[in-house]
Amino acid sequence: MDVNGTRFWLLLGEADWGSCRADLDGGPVVLQTAWRAPRDSTAPVNPLPLAWDGARQELGLRARRPAFKAAPADRPVNDDDRRGAGIDRYGNIYWIDATRTRVLVRSAGSGNVSEFWSATLSVRRKAHGDFEDSRAVPPAGRLLSGLAVTEDHYLAVGCKEPAALLVFDLMAGGLPVEMLWPASIPFEPFDLAARPGCGVWILDRVHRRYWGLDRRFGAVSAGQNMRELAASETVDFQPAVTGELRERAAVVFPEGISLEAASPLEAADPIAIDALPGGEVLILDRRASRTSVLCYRDGRRLRAGEDADDLGPQGHDFTFVPGKKGGANALGRLFVASSEGNQAFAFDLRIEADELRLSPAIDFYPMRRFAGRALISGKDQVFYDCVGTWVQLIQQRGARFDEAATLFTPIFDGEEPQCVWHRLMLDACIAPGTSVEVWSRASDSKESLQGTRNEAGSEWVQEPVLYLRGAGAELPWAKPWENGASQNKREDRDGTWELLFQRARGRFLQLKLVLLGNGRATPRLRTLRAWFPRFSYLERFFPALYRENAESASFFERFLANFEGYYTGLEDKIASVQALFDARSAPPEALDWLVDWFGVALDPAWDERRQRLFIRHAMDFFRYRGTVHGLKMVLHLAFDPKIDEDVLGPPIPDSTSLNDIRIVENYLLRRAPSVVFGEPDELSGPREVSAAGPWTPAEGNAGLVRRYATLDGRTPSSAEEATPFSLVPPPGDAAAKKWKVFLQDELGFVPSGGSEEQTRWQKYLASQFSKVQELNTRYHTAYQKFADIALPSDEPGPGQNEDWQAFMMSTANFLETLERSQWQDFLARRYRRVEALNDSYGTHRSSFVWIPQPDRLPADGPALADWFQFERQVKPISGTAHRFRVLLPTPAGGIDPARAKMRMDLAQRIVDLEKPAHTVFDVRFYWAMFRIGDARLGLDTLLDVGSRAPQLLPDVVLGQGIVGSSFVGAAGPGGSPGRKVLAC
Repeated sequence: MDVNGTRFWLLLGEADWGSCRADLDGGPVVLQTAWRAPRDSTAPVNPLPLAWDGARQELGLRARRPAFKAAPADRPVNDDDRRGAGIDRYGNIYWIDATRTRVLVRSAGSGNVSEFWSATLSVRRKAHGDFEDSRAVPPAGRLLSGLAVTEDHYLAVGCKEPAALLVFDLMAGGLPVEMLWPASIPFEPFDLAARPGCGVWILDRVHRRYWGLDRRFGAVSAGQNMRELAASETVDFQPAVTGELRERAAVVFPEGISLEAASPLEAADPIAIDALPGGEVLILDRRASRTSVLCYRDGRRLRAGEDADDLGPQGHDFTFVPGKKGGANALGRLFVASSEGNQAFAFDLRIEADELRLSPAIDFYPMRRFAGRALISGKDQVFYDCVGTWVQLIQQRGARFDEAATLFTPIFDGEEPQCVWHRLMLDACIAPGTSVEVWSRASDSKESLQGTRNEAGSEWVQEPVLYLRGAGAELPWAKPWENGASQNKREDRDGTWELLFQRARGRFLQLKLVLLGNGRATPRLRTLRAWFPRFSYLERFFPALYRENAESASFFERFLANFEGYYTGLEDKIASVQALFDARSAPPEALDWLVDWFGVALDPAWDERRQRLFIRHAMDFFRYRGTVHGLKMVLHLAFDPKIDEDVLGPPIPDSTSLNDIRIVENYLLRRAPSVVFGEPDELSGPREVSAAGPWTPAEGNAGLVRRYATLDGRTPSSAEEATPFSLVPPPGDAAAKKWKVFLQDELGFVPSGGSEEQTRWQKYLASQFSKVQELNTRYHTAYQKFADIALPSDEPGPGQNEDWQAFMMSTANFLETLERSQWQDFLARRYRRVEALNDSYGTHRSSFVWIPQPDRLPADGPALADWFQFERQVKPISGTAHRFRVLLPTPAGGIDPARAKMRMDLAQRIVDLEKPAHTVFDVRFYWAMFRIGDARLGLDTLLDVGSRAPQLLPDVVLGQGIVGSSFVGAAGPGGSPGRKVLAC
């Protein structure tokens, strides 16, 4: 409804357009797809030549079946022409020659054809299920049929005589392995296809069944029988002489797969096999009157839709191209070569509710001198054998359409008598050479519009010619072509077409649309809107004088409607201004203005969807800024090729959508020292460790001294046990290393101690006194040299206090000392008041600031326990606190160094802006599919084929690629004209 209260009736989608009629006395129209007509004789088939394009969501004239007139020298292909062919990841094409005894190869680099293998050469034999025989088998008369190249770069060739499968390792080379089938199992291969995830499908046309072989070329089946072993059957290894029998719980395991586990086919004459990405198997079944496509999943046949059950043309071979070749919501496109041998037909393939659906495409694919050997696909391209030369299947501009169709809309209700119907809007593409005629009739009686009766006031009236609105759709802020189902570039004369109803007055309205074409193009209708009632400027704003003459009033009414249409559009935008404040509905040009409300700017490299998502979740970004979840949000927004809306909102418990980008806080990486588990440390390599366990504060200073003396094989004296153990390394490299290894083994760490501060204190005193005797006289001590002077163990006396205070003032960390060091802060947090520490330690400190970090083992009791906890727990945590690491996944196929540096620099800038100010971080890459020591199956671990996985081998780029991590390959068979291609 607009600001004037005018509403509209809408036709949108297949169901609405399907409610129209082909004639006034008939039932609803049955919309066809392309050149296919409904085969069900019970359906209300009508002669209306209209078709529904599911990809574009549009209605147009029906496309005629593409037809290619064969040359006089062309001959139809037959079943004897089928050989088998395949293409590897590099673009090399392999196929069986006319004699069925040789395999030929066409090099992707040079385009030359050469012999790859001949039946006159030797093979290695391997009976199915037996060990491989390394000895070469002499040549034998082999008849080949069917060929496929697997994803892990094996070439499999079917062999009828003898019944076997030849397997070539295209990466390692060498003789092929001949896998013989048991004589008791009937096996006659006819066609082969590569399975997703490695392995092959084998079609046995004679026995009407297909086989599945895995990556190791072992037979697979839809299911396996499970067997349970009782406890008596699961006894473990038993004692040699005496002892009780050991039993385990019952075990359930698969019995195995028999070679007879091939899947039977409900087919009359299966002639081709292919695979879908989801693991389904496609079978081309040819019958006397029609050709069908059968789809099997785990040995069970899926239902076939109308188009899949009868393709129309007689098929000879087919191939499936996933993804890009299909229309919207399609798995891909299926190409079927006709038995006439002069063209291929394309079908968009879908699986909906376990039903196979094929939608014929109007594209025209002629084939010149098709030899009938094979139709293959590789790298989103289709190739066929043109008498020994492989040619790419190219779409030609040759679509043909019916030239006219008439459609009757349902009867629209204006809800009030004598309703003046306002405008008709058509979102359509009316290409040059095509047109749409609009006829209307209106009446206050619905019965007068039903059937072919023409009562008074219900005659058909032709409306003016539609014209294309220059301002776009009449709906405020709506641009129907930008987010349509079709992503293709639309032709000229696209948009909203409009006409003003001339004499449509009455409560009920019916329209007749006549679609006209020239045979080469069709008008395409997407949306119809019939607006009512008319908001009359003449009745609202002009005196009755202007309405006295009916003829002039009618002209004046329609003249003012021009201004009404213009101003109503402006008023609608004003009334719908709230649409500008919502990121989902704001036009693209308003996004920069909208995001400016948050004081940020959008990245011009972002697409429109990414910009809208950022604006919608801007408050979430601010809410979680500085948190782990917030950092992941901004990194996903910057790096994900297809951003998922789930990662931009509040964190979802147990969600795995954010796991590919990882924020690892360093404190989470803490590990218990190896000494806790009795393991040696890296300081000294393998050595004998004490079985008594590490030292604990309960043993006191004497216990640690005794353990240290044991290293020299001696027993310490009582005076030595009473001397505090030094936490400063002794002089000499050998002694210092021995000291570090001992403490690492016994304590699990090397004490940080006060050695650096003690050294600075000794140097300061040496600068203040010329001789150590002067210091002894002032401090009443008996030091032999300045190196023996320790830090004050208690608050300095009158003589030392001035020197100690001057020393602290002179140190570079004076401010840190005054604000308490980490050790002093630990004590202050534990005891709160210095008096509580003095009572526990038996000291006379006046402030925590005067307590230095010990350079000797503290006295037994609370002081020793506090020091041990500080060194064992607090100190390691302080080295990792406020530090984290950002791990970016390495994409499949690797990443070149230049791009890797750009991604890392961008991540550095993003995290530096979003992280808490007091934190420190670094950025690294990791392989998202596998991490040694942290492999979570199903989340970041991929069980694949190792170095054979093609996604691990990117194309090499000169100056950027790394030898050993990429390959040199051609862009496709034959390369590009005018360019030299280097291929391996």
